[in-house]
Amino acid sequence: MTEKRIGKRNNPKYSQMLVYVSKELSVKFKTLLASKELEQSEVVEQLIERWIEEQEQNK
Repeated sequence: MTEKRIGKRNNPKYSQMLVYVSKELSVKFKTLLASKELEQSEVVEQLIERWIEEQEQNK
């Protein structure tokens, strides 16, 4: 029996975020993501987790 994969958009464990960054930063980010075959969401999630850990350590 095969399990149906749920995309992040339809997965209740995920929440969509919208941010604005400079066009230059966006292009550099997307270029590097493509060259490393990474998804935006996985990199952003790692960066947010790291930032939260740093903030919690600096309380």
